[in-house]
Amino acid sequence: MYQFTAADAAKACSASLYDPFSGRLIPFGEFPGWREVGKTPLSFLCTDSREAEPGCLFTAIPGERVDGHRFISAALEKGAAAVLSQRPDLAKEFPDPRVLYVDNTLDALLKIAAAYRNKFSVRVAAVTGSVGKTTTKEMIWTALSARYNTLKTQGNQNNEIGLPRTLLRLQPEHEAAVVEMGMSGPNEIRPLTLAARPQTAVLTNIGVSHLEHLGSRENILKAKLEILEGLAPEGTVVVNRDNDLLGAWLEKMENRKNPFRILSYGLEAGAELTARELQQFPEGCRFRVCLQGKEYPAFLPCIGKHNVSNALAAIGTALTFRIPPEQAVKALEGYVPSGMRQHPVTEGGICFVEDCYNASPDSMAAAFSAMAEMECPQKEGRKILVLADMLELGSIEQQAHYEIGRQASGAADMLLAYGPLARGYISGAKDSGMEQAEWYPDQNSLAEALAELLCPGDMAWFKGSRGMELEQVMAQVRRALAERRC
Repeated sequence: MYQFTAADAAKACSASLYDPFSGRLIPFGEFPGWREVGKTPLSFLCTDSREAEPGCLFTAIPGERVDGHRFISAALEKGAAAVLSQRPDLAKEFPDPRVLYVDNTLDALLKIAAAYRNKFSVRVAAVTGSVGKTTTKEMIWTALSARYNTLKTQGNQNNEIGLPRTLLRLQPEHEAAVVEMGMSGPNEIRPLTLAARPQTAVLTNIGVSHLEHLGSRENILKAKLEILEGLAPEGTVVVNRDNDLLGAWLEKMENRKNPFRILSYGLEAGAELTARELQQFPEGCRFRVCLQGKEYPAFLPCIGKHNVSNALAAIGTALTFRIPPEQAVKALEGYVPSGMRQHPVTEGGICFVEDCYNASPDSMAAAFSAMAEMECPQKEGRKILVLADMLELGSIEQQAHYEIGRQASGAADMLLAYGPLARGYISGAKDSGMEQAEWYPDQNSLAEALAELLCPGDMAWFKGSRGMELEQVMAQVRRALAERRC
């Protein structure tokens, strides 16, 4: 953190300190000697006392299993410059003036991050959507880095802890930043975008992820549109016109006087920024980017039409940062797919596609489309889907798994699955005429069956929600096959 002290943090979140003489909490600015108390510079944010060290801001987060307040002493002993606590009942136990008492530590953390972000004139892009957020964020970072020193969200740290963690990493040398914003319910993106104050907001799609908490796709759209509430005046919204709900929203916006500009992208007709002549190869996609009557030849080193759409979002964002389209297109040739996202590896003549980061009906359909357009390592090879449960679908979970099974029958030669909900895949696939579709009760039985089944020339595509840890099955299969080859 750059020139930001404990006093700056305390002022940002209206913190109080415990006065042992009066036995009560006093607003930080009224505490005797507050300037001396708060002069220590803050170095980084810490929510795990095991990572605490001199200069850190330790934030005690109350959780369902573990309450971070239990570790305040450990953080202080390790030299934390300041601690955020929402437990005034512990004030007598921790009379240390480094402990800042607030109503809610997560809210305070966002206020601190907002105050710190305001120290910089950096231009920010914010990304949200039901699927593809992290991939799109990474592509945007790749495109922006062609011209600017760009900060980005690490991994998928996109919530009320992850976003402040990203903003508090800003340094004077940063010229741009791209942040990811996620949610599982309403009113969760609003405080994130108000803290980040983006000049560009990117909406990738509206699917059915988190339907369990929001009830309908329309409610998901409403929650995602909260990102606009922090958008800077005359900012730009980069929107996927191919998505049905976002397309309908765009049509409504076109007939209104909006405080922001809109740039639409997509693979279908009607978008301002689009692509054509798409060709897919094992090493990636070739296509032509079309904008304002001009075309730019492009290559993206990853597979799937959905990733071409994500690339268009990145190019559109780069345009709002005044990066010429040809420069953004060229930069994306160097894009490196992040972990467990449609990452193909060929071993012993078998192509393994690791796509285990997450799963929803939308991302499943995108995976099937990409798989259908890919060639096996050998012409006689088989396409084998290895699936696990899709989580957080609420009342539609049974029907969604059945429908995905029906779709799978047209994308692959075989389907193997595990998980309590994965039985639905098998039912749907068999009802659609797929003869080789089998369910397994656990990871080990699935891995053993798949290791016996696979032959050189085959392609095995692994897809499931993060909580199903399907990558462990893939690793077990690869080990078994490697031992067999030895």
